[in-house]
Amino acid sequence: MATLIEASSDKRLACIWRLREIILKLKNRTGEGRNKNRNKKNDGLCCQQQLAKWWREKLTIIIRQLKYFRRKSLVSRREEKVERCKEKEKQEAKQQKQSLSLSKEERKRQFEENEEKKRQQRKEKNEAARTGESSSTSLSTPTVVGSATTPTISSINTPTVASVVTNTVVDQKMKEDLEKLRKEYQHLEKQHNDLKKKYQESRIYSHLSEYQIPKQVEVNHENIHPAIIQLGMQYASGQITGCNARTIGLLTALKQFVLDAEVSEDKLLSRDYLDPKLVKCIDYLKQCRPMSIGMKSALRKFKSSYHHVDKLKELRTQQQRKEKVMEEIDSYIEERISYPEKQIIKHGVDGIKDGDTIMTYALSEVLERMIIEAAQTRKFRIVVVDSRPKNEGKELVKRLNKAGITCSLILINALSYMMKDVTKVFLGANSILSNGAVYSRVGTALVAMTAKAFNVPVIVCCETYKFSDQSQLDSITVNELGDPYDLVDLSNLPQRKSSVNYLSSNEVGHLEIEGLTLPNKGDQSKQQSNVVYNLENFESINNLHVINLLYDITPCHYVDMVITEFGAIPPTSIPVILREFGKDY
Repeated sequence: MATLIEASSDKRLACIWRLREIILKLKNRTGEGRNKNRNKKNDGLCCQQQLAKWWREKLTIIIRQLKYFRRKSLVSRREEKVERCKEKEKQEAKQQKQSLSLSKEERKRQFEENEEKKRQQRKEKNEAARTGESSSTSLSTPTVVGSATTPTISSINTPTVASVVTNTVVDQKMKEDLEKLRKEYQHLEKQHNDLKKKYQESRIYSHLSEYQIPKQVEVNHENIHPAIIQLGMQYASGQITGCNARTIGLLTALKQFVLDAEVSEDKLLSRDYLDPKLVKCIDYLKQCRPMSIGMKSALRKFKSSYHHVDKLKELRTQQQRKEKVMEEIDSYIEERISYPEKQIIKHGVDGIKDGDTIMTYALSEVLERMIIEAAQTRKFRIVVVDSRPKNEGKELVKRLNKAGITCSLILINALSYMMKDVTKVFLGANSILSNGAVYSRVGTALVAMTAKAFNVPVIVCCETYKFSDQSQLDSITVNELGDPYDLVDLSNLPQRKSSVNYLSSNEVGHLEIEGLTLPNKGDQSKQQSNVVYNLENFESINNLHVINLLYDITPCHYVDMVITEFGAIPPTSIPVILREFGKDY
């Protein structure tokens, strides 16, 4: 059988025909034996039939094996064809590589030849300039005729040649200097990108966009309005903070943007001017600082308003359409921001009673106005909780003291000590999500959890335009990163002996790390004993990552009540307001 496998197809067919002949001969022999021995007993016939049956079974097995080996040979042929094709492809790839390598060499040769030609041309120019200078010096000597001097033609033309030569030399020097600066810049940029990549790969919140100082944009830019540029810089520098203030600033800048729009009467205000330019303005604002949920809802309302204005047939001129859009913006500010603030203050004042101890966290303009208004008719205590790096609680205390209200200021690590005397906790919110979670300044969740542990009611004040149909379970997936240097910068803190760490002899803002030393003007023994590393250079420390989160999530079960312009509602009713008033708002 092995020989049949290795044999060619013609030999296999010959073997099959030979086997068939053997079968026919056996059949004939069995027939002759039957004719001769008809008179014999039936036992002999049975033996012959059994032999014939055995031979048939044997031959069927052989035929099956031959078919199997034939199939196997076909498969092997196919595999051989595939291997041959692969070998051909490899050879073609090698040939292509060789051709490419040859083309590269030719290109290199051409490049070298071009460079040599350029060098020769430069040499010829320099030689010509030198010869021109020498000839100019020889020819520029004036000829004396009597007492007067007559300059020659060469003396008149030589200054222009010298100036051209000096200009070319200066240009070459400038080009060389620019090339050096460009190479240095590329080298520094590469180092910065490598360090940034290393920092982003190993830090916890690598999915969040890193804090970046926005690049300055020219005021007379074609695509970005100057009011938008000014607003973005105010966002980035922290001059405008708070969701309401940021939203009002955005809408006022958009009003100026619409007012300065130059659109002809035969074009649409939305399609031909606002839509293409608004995208670039919003992208610039996002680069300065990510937009809050309240700002996004206000922007959606602005877009829908100017698209709706274009459809009104009553407004025939562009000036009328602009005035209508500005009216829509003013009505949105009044109905969604100003009026809700008044209603929230009114409902919050009704919830404060004489003898209460109210605790707030950080700075909220609505809570500030509510406390000032409640202090005119009621007597209660105020405890302001503050935390680094913003220290917004200090600003709230200053404003309350100006209004004549006495209050106490504590840091967030003293919450459990002061919470036992507190009767109500009032908190502000950047937004409230559809699952009732409060998205607010980092530290709000800690205040709410501590109040819940002491059975103190937690009341959140928030306008409905800050409600979001999104849901979030933690503050890791979506958040905003602040400047990490705000946590490291300790220039505002007093450097006293009392603020020294008990575990080291270093000042506040310095970290002890084994194996790292900094040069010091003192003795070498002090350098070896005191191992100091300043946190201002935290980027150079591989295992240290400074993360300045701006917001956190307070779960729904830590909040007892939410005060809105519709009144006081439980946090579980947020989806109801979104469902009932989402279309109108």
